Amino acid sequence: MAVLCNSREISGAFIASDLGGLTEIADFWDRYTTIGRCVIDPEHREVFVGDKNRWQVQGDFRRCLWCGGMTQRRRTELKVTRRVVWDSWHP
Repeated sequence: MAVLCNSREISGAFIASDLGGLTEIADFWDRYTTIGRCVIDPEHREVFVGDKNRWQVQGDFRRCLWCGGMTQRRRTELKVTRRVVWDSWHP
């Protein structure tokens, strides 16, 4: 996953000694050769190497060029934050 997201220029490595709980997906490689990295990220939330070329944008919509099966709509959310600030006060 690090290579897919950060290219092969990763700064470290991790080797797991116990990979219990993994389930083989029989058709994984067939699906991967058909739709590529989108098989790993079906919700299209990860940022992969080359992600800037992943989308065709038209107005407020974008379509995944890698798999052709995902369209997303841009929306704007308003985020309101309330902070308590203590200021110096001299009566």
